[in-house]
Amino acid sequence: MLRDALSTAYQQQDLIDLINQARADLIIDSFCCRALAQVQTVANQDKYTFQTVLAALQSQGLSAVQVLQINTIAVFWSGTLVPVLDYMNFDELQAIYRSFRGFTFIPFIWGMFDTQSFFVEPVPNDVYTLEVDCVYLPNLLVQTTDVETVIPPAFADYTLIPWLAASYAKYNQNAYGESKLFFDKYASELERRMAVYPAYRVPSYYGADPRRP
Repeated sequence: MLRDALSTAYQQQDLIDLINQARADLIIDSFCCRALAQVQTVANQDKYTFQTVLAALQSQGLSAVQVLQINTIAVFWSGTLVPVLDYMNFDELQAIYRSFRGFTFIPFIWGMFDTQSFFVEPVPNDVYTLEVDCVYLPNLLVQTTDVETVIPPAFADYTLIPWLAASYAKYNQNAYGESKLFFDKYASELERRMAVYPAYRVPSYYGADPRRP
């Protein structure tokens, strides 16, 4: 795509870095590396980190190096009931649920705090299992001979990642017109494929929440 068969315009390591960046951005755009991780709460602790979720993914044998996004969280109330926690923006969660620090219960609300931590409320009164639906970044490719084994076939083909990586490469050369052509091709093809795989987050999966004040 770059018309540089002799590697005179681009260094091999630069291309590897651009390909890895394109892989990461494709994962963010498509949620194509998605998994469920089970995390244990700690009594009287409401803040948890992505690092805890990452450790749970790695314990499953996944080649994950970073958690990029949390989609939903469910909590095991019992052996037969695992409801999805409602989502709330942190400023609202702070005003409503974190105002009363002495109240503890089984969590039924969660909210993102920053890009690497989240809160569950009410504050857990015991140890509960959270099932975290998340998007993760797999191990980076290191050599040009490395074979993609994590990103699924619908996205790890000879189109999306090469188009996006080529767009970045051309942009770094100040070839903005060519960069835009590659990016537009990536975006249009991704949109067509994502029509089959919609990804979204809603505040509640159960309609109006009567538990909220």
